[in-house]
Amino acid sequence: MIRFIHWFNNLYPVWLVTLAVIAFFKPSTMLWFDKPWIFWSLAASMLGMGLTLTIADFKAIGKMPGSVALGFIAQYTIMPLSGWLVATALKLEPGLAVGVILVASCPGGMASNMISYLAKANVALSVVLTMISTLLAFFFTPMWTSVLAGKYVPVDAWALCLSALQLTVAPMVLGVLIRWKLPCRLSQQSGLLWASTRACFSKMS
Repeated sequence: MIRFIHWFNNLYPVWLVTLAVIAFFKPSTMLWFDKPWIFWSLAASMLGMGLTLTIADFKAIGKMPGSVALGFIAQYTIMPLSGWLVATALKLEPGLAVGVILVASCPGGMASNMISYLAKANVALSVVLTMISTLLAFFFTPMWTSVLAGKYVPVDAWALCLSALQLTVAPMVLGVLIRWKLPCRLSQQSGLLWASTRACFSKMS
């Protein structure tokens, strides 16, 4: 069983590409995976990442405020300006250009945390950056969209914050607390946790 789990984990790119190909050529086979499934898969993925973190990981973030500040500044400068540059360079039609700029002006999402996790990067830092950029998105997203796209796009700040709490903070904190209370048992199931988390993310992708 352990060998199978490790085999499954090592072939993660294969599962991801396979599902993408199936969805591209046979979209109907994936239509059942709608909003409720996406929501709970995201929550399960974040719970899985939380189970790999410790309280010490988040304490370490307090010792590197420069990294948090740099990440936040990059999120709301490089990304929006890159979106505007792409839209301008490709001479996109107005509607498409506004869409590209709007997406580029949005905060980092849950997928960035998952990619950080899969890349074995600093997941705690990624989570903190996602939280901060989402909490301040009510100002920066419409501001950049207005400046770069020429029109103001209303953003529901409360919905953004609530979504971040539900999909990132709550399951992540729960995972950290579970690991804190049951470290030995979780270490024995680490391979299965990796497999479950990757399966959820593969399906969402």
